[in-house]
Amino acid sequence: MFVQPFVNYNWKSGAGIGGNLEWTQNWKASTATVWLNPTISAVTSLGKQKTQFVVGPRLNLASPDGGKADWGWRAVVIFLFPK
Repeated sequence: MFVQPFVNYNWKSGAGIGGNLEWTQNWKASTATVWLNPTISAVTSLGKQKTQFVVGPRLNLASPDGGKADWGWRAVVIFLFPK
């Protein structure tokens, strides 16, 4: 099972903050992996193309024995097509 709840807040300027959890549950092995991903974002134009950039750390909150990472980075580029 995979669950990914998220929350995000954007200001009129195009800046934003947010975060999500990535929870993967293995029922047969009775293990779970949980990541917390807090993010900051910005909307800008690359030429005529509206684009959103998102970056933030990845924090490993839970994982099976021997499989826990300390932390990581998450970066996202989203091309926007407003009407």
